[in-house]
Amino acid sequence: MTDYDDPYSALTRELFAELSHAGDLSRNYPLSALAGVDESAAGAKLQLALGLREATVAEMRFRAFGCPHLLAAAEWLCATYEGHNINDLVEFRAVSVMRALDIPVQKTGRMLLLEDCITVCKRHLS
Repeated sequence: MTDYDDPYSALTRELFAELSHAGDLSRNYPLSALAGVDESAAGAKLQLALGLREATVAEMRFRAFGCPHLLAAAEWLCATYEGHNINDLVEFRAVSVMRALDIPVQKTGRMLLLEDCITVCKRHLS
């Protein structure tokens, strides 16, 4: 396979190979949220868990069923926003992870699952 045949960027492959944020929250938090969404057309599913200390995302974990792009994107989201203010996470847009991982536009629906999970989590926290 040549580089131009590879549908996955090097960063996507790296994140997919090391899904360190997959699973459940490691402890109880004073404030937490859990959200699950799915994309019925492709069968992709995503569950996102947030553990907060005050307004800081202390821990993020995910469970996902889908393509390597979705799993790598969920890992990127957790690794990027863990330790940030919850307001930073709420401002997340799928296009940012699509650019960072060079995800093809055909996968937009799956990447929007990340936004949907964050929206549901925000409702649980309000």
